[in-house]
Amino acid sequence: MVTSLAFASYGIAGAISGLCAGMFGIGGGLVIVPFLAFYLPLVGIPSVWVMHIAVATSLCIILVNSIAASYAHARQGTVWWWLVRYLLPGALLGALGGAFIAGLLPANVLKGVFAVFVLWIAFYLAFLKGKYGPSRPIEPRWSLSGWSFGIGGFSTLLGMGGGSLMVPFLSMYEMPMRNAVGTAAVCSFIIALSGVMGLILSEFTLPTVANYPGVVGFVFLPAMLMMLVPSILGTFLGAFITVRLPTQILQRIFAGFLVLVGAQMFYSALESILH
Repeated sequence: MVTSLAFASYGIAGAISGLCAGMFGIGGGLVIVPFLAFYLPLVGIPSVWVMHIAVATSLCIILVNSIAASYAHARQGTVWWWLVRYLLPGALLGALGGAFIAGLLPANVLKGVFAVFVLWIAFYLAFLKGKYGPSRPIEPRWSLSGWSFGIGGFSTLLGMGGGSLMVPFLSMYEMPMRNAVGTAAVCSFIIALSGVMGLILSEFTLPTVANYPGVVGFVFLPAMLMMLVPSILGTFLGAFITVRLPTQILQRIFAGFLVLVGAQMFYSALESILH
């Protein structure tokens, strides 16, 4: 019964995460981590290791999703490669830096700040963008690396894919939403790769989960393998849908998604403070 439920649950969660990666340029961690945090205790993972394994497994799936999303959007012609050249250095360094300082700041503070940020961006995309004058043109300048540095670092601190912040940031400029999604997908790959590298390095400082079947270096292989194919298929479907939806509708959908994420983060931060 548990095995059948696992196959169905992993497949559905993987497909939804891939769809989000393809449509919104996010890595899917906002779907995978909460799902695994809920499901792993049901299959016997010790509670002390649940979040380590959820984040590690999610990062590996995000990495594959980001590769698939980047390829799909590149084929659709939605990636602004000249912009990627300015964003990638900062995103890479920021993600690596965030991995090293993640343990220095209170998690509830980070969650609260992130919640306020995404709720504001959701409000901006849904109601303000384009109504009070044109957006600023985006120019080829290295100062963009500074912004991507912050996005990469903040994303790693929160254990999320970079697209969750990169897409709203790019959409505030004079840039079509579908191009913001495609460009962010490529940057998310670099951020996810940095996260996986940080995970590998963490094995030298954190004990591994010994004697539990299927767990290798904090990665729960059964979940990862069962989620990979549905997530890749969902990624290509999401990219296909993105280029066929009007920009305004895509903005509203993404804004609604951000409201859910921000509300969940705000609730989690409040719960941590109260307890």
